[in-house]
Amino acid sequence: MSTLDTSLPRVKTGPGAKHRGGMTILEALRVALQGLGGNKLRAFLTMLGVIIDGTSVIAMRGFGQGGGK
Repeated sequence: MSTLDTSLPRVKTGPGAKHRGGMTILEALRVALQGLGGNKLRAFLTMLGVIIDGTSVIAMRGFGQGGGK
């Protein structure tokens, strides 16, 4: 006897497949903006971390390229 569970429905793929749930881009954007608005401090700290990280990577690459000449 196989240990695979074959009781799950098969999902159609290809041109004949129907859309089964999920979010549209506008719904995903709305949910994301609600999340940012609800957690303003966490959103600010995350953005600050991304900005600092990007700036440090650019600076280190600039130092590395400038020191080789």
